[in-house]
Amino acid sequence: FALLYAGMQVMKYAPLETFITVKSMTPVLFSITEYLLLGRDLPNWKSAASLVGIVVGAALYVKVDAYASVKAYMFCGVFLVAAVSEGLVAKTTIEKVKLNNWSRSYNINVLSVPLALAQLLLAGEHLQYKD
Repeated sequence: FALLYAGMQVMKYAPLETFITVKSMTPVLFSITEYLLLGRDLPNWKSAASLVGIVVGAALYVKVDAYASVKAYMFCGVFLVAAVSEGLVAKTTIEKVKLNNWSRSYNINVLSVPLALAQLLLAGEHLQYKD
């Protein structure tokens, strides 16, 4: 939920372009954290050059971003941490638990049912259907 919440808050306090620019940084951070935490190889020189291009473009955008606030960039940081954390957990889980695509999709949907029901009850949406 942190990823979704942070993304919504970024879009609340900053233009869409800011969110897209921040989101483009996830492969950069993902590559670094995979190297540091999972012992993976660093990207080859072509991929590294592309990642550097992403960082330079993002830095230039932030420098000229006149509409975003400090609060927006704080939520950008939360978004990046949540996105990279979720990605690392998902990638590690997929590698360790061998499932075909159908089984993986089925399990994700089954696991989401209790969360959806809890959200339904907490939001009071079930009261709308009593009448």
